[in-house]
Amino acid sequence: MEGINIPSVSVAAHLVDATVNILPNLVGALIVWIFGLALAWVLSKISKEILVRLQVDRRLHLPSKGIFSTAEVIPIIIFWAIMLLAIQEGLNILELKVLSQFFGSIVNFLGGLTEAMIIVIAGYALTDYVTRQIKATKRPFADIIANSLFFLMMYITVAIALPFIGIDTTLINAILVIILGSLGLGFAIALGLGLKDTIARLAKSYERKVK
Repeated sequence: MEGINIPSVSVAAHLVDATVNILPNLVGALIVWIFGLALAWVLSKISKEILVRLQVDRRLHLPSKGIFSTAEVIPIIIFWAIMLLAIQEGLNILELKVLSQFFGSIVNFLGGLTEAMIIVIAGYALTDYVTRQIKATKRPFADIIANSLFFLMMYITVAIALPFIGIDTTLINAILVIILGSLGLGFAIALGLGLKDTIARLAKSYERKVK
């Protein structure tokens, strides 16, 4: 009977030793995670308050809700960036290298996503400004030109942003070339078949106004 109990005692001793050895690291990891959570929450709230008080979305003519709103997107990015860094650091303390590397890759992706979002938001603000200026001229076909330009500029903006999150834009660029070619061909056909006389009348009318 005594011979049977010895392995059990040995296993229990090893478990106790392992628990005692890992306990300081576990406490340290928990402290890092709790501190990271508090810091992420505080900084996200502060950033949102700053963006709202400065009326950044209104000044840039951005929507107050959704993915183009700085007051909505930036605080979320700040929160998760800090949280993921805290999680990664806690895993390093626990010497869980594989999990730490996994969360490190997520942090890197989030950094690229942040850069992509900044490009998209800036592109949207610039595109919205340009198209509003075109529509404000009240020229013939101003709305059509503005809407077409809005689509084209946003498409280019997205194409510029995608490489920052590791997406190859070869296909997107090829589609853009096809779209531009199709638009050019359609415009040429429209001029040849139906819009030639209309455009001529508009041109003469505009010429008389200028004179």
